[in-house]
Parts: sequence; C-alpha cells; structure tokens
Amino acid sequence: MVLNPNPTPNQHSNQSNPGPVNAVTFSSYPGTYILTGSSDRTVHLTRAIPNTNKKSDPIETTSPIQKYEAHGYSVLDIAVAADNARFASVGGDRQVFLWDVEQGITTRRWSGHNSRIEAVQFAGEGDGVVVTGSADTTINLWDTRANSHKPIQTLTEATDTVSSLHVHMGSYSIASGSYDGHARIYDVRTGKTSVDVLAHPVTSGDAVVLSGSEAGGGGGDGAASFAWDVISGEVIAAVPMGEKVKAVSCVAWNEKGGDWAAGCSDGTVRVYG
Repeated sequence: MVLNPNPTPNQHSNQSNPGPVNAVTFSSYPGTYILTGSSDRTVHLTRAIPNTNKKSDPIETTSPIQKYEAHGYSVLDIAVAADNARFASVGGDRQVFLWDVEQGITTRRWSGHNSRIEAVQFAGEGDGVVVTGSADTTINLWDTRANSHKPIQTLTEATDTVSSLHVHMGSYSIASGSYDGHARIYDVRTGKTSVDVLAHPVTSGDAVVLSGSEAGGGGGDGAASFAWDVISGEVIAAVPMGEKVKAVSCVAWNEKGGDWAAGCSDGTVRVYG
C-alpha cells in the first residue's frame, strides 16, 4: 500500500511555545482559534489559520494572540466551553483552572486531586460541570456555578492514572481511559459503569475521528501524525513533522472547519487543512 505523505496541506506553523506542547484543542464552533498547553507552564491562544487565503507555503508565527499564565507546572490538557468565553486547563499543579478567555484571568480554581491531572472536559447544561481525570486514579466532577471548592462527585473505579476523558451529553455518559488497561463508560443518570478490558494501558487520549471511517493520532517517537482506516486498521496516511521533531505529543480535529492540528515536542504546532 502506498501512503499519502501529506493528505492535507500545512497551512500554519506556530512556534510561540518555548517548551514541548502537551495539549492542543480548537476553539468551539467554528474553530477559528487553537489553544495550546506547554511544559513552559503557559496556555497560548492563536488563530488556527492566520488568514483566509490558503497558500502553498505554511504561514509561520512566533507570538500568540494571548498568553495565559497561572500554572506552576506543565499544562497537560485543555477544554473549551461551547460559548468560547471560558476554558479549563489542568496539569502538574493538581489544580483545575477555569479561565475567562477575554480577560485572561482565572475565575475559579479547584483543588481536590492528590496527583497531576491529565484530562479535562466540560459537561452538563451550559457547560456547568468540569470533569477531570488524574494520576491519583480518580475522576472528579466540579460545579462551575457553585461556591464550593469540593467536587460534587468522585468516581473511583480506576486503579491507575486516568489519562483521557470524553463526555457525551446525548447519553449523559463519561468515557475514560486509564493506565490500568481499562476503558470505562459511566452513565451519570443511573450510576452504572461498563468496562472494556484492553490489551495495553491507555496512556493517551490523543486520537481523533476524522470521518465516519477514519481516525487520526500522534505518532510518538515516529515524529509523524497518522490516519487509520477504522474498519481495516490500516494506516492510510502519514504526515512527517520535520527533522527537528522527536515526537508528536497531541492532535486535535476541527470537525466543522475540516482542519486538524498537531503539537510537537519541539514546541511547534502545525495546522493542516
């Protein structure tokens, strides 16, 4: 099989992060911006594609539109609210940071995990709940509207680091992946949990669905991003990130805009579309 080495053109190369990029996510609809979390303890906001004229050569930028500074340790994950007015970030601090995008300040901080926090998602009506997964093996749910600094619910079924989360509001469910090799789905209405036992630890949730039959993800030490056929399991495309990149640490997909982004170990974020 011949792989397509570059299925979509590189539109933007952002080099504003001085440290490795651990998290990348698009803003909510229409996905005009990207937020990145780095080992330099900051969150950067940049345009996904700096202009509307798509060119053959990628545009390079070296400074963000906005820089968010409050973390004392590496930022490991970011989630954006549907209204694009807020985002949540987590990392080595063991705290959950809720930000006002425009003001550039934290509006809430929650402490309740005993180790680094690796995953965060919004949930609930009006994104009124923040869900976090931690190396302390727990998942915490936080009420953004209440004054309490304690979680409203803690899920304790995992026996190792909770590395990834996905919230599906249509079914009122939370899916999680853990280093213990189990994928769990929690039904928050009934309190029931379904478990899939996998052949290996779930160490990353950085895989995204590109279409009904395709999925993409980071390439680890291969310094490339890959696209797979979900049904056959075959790699259908491989996109090299460059000679200086030792690892692709995170990926994100903008379903509405058709763009996707990869965060790299050299601090570069590349946007394709």
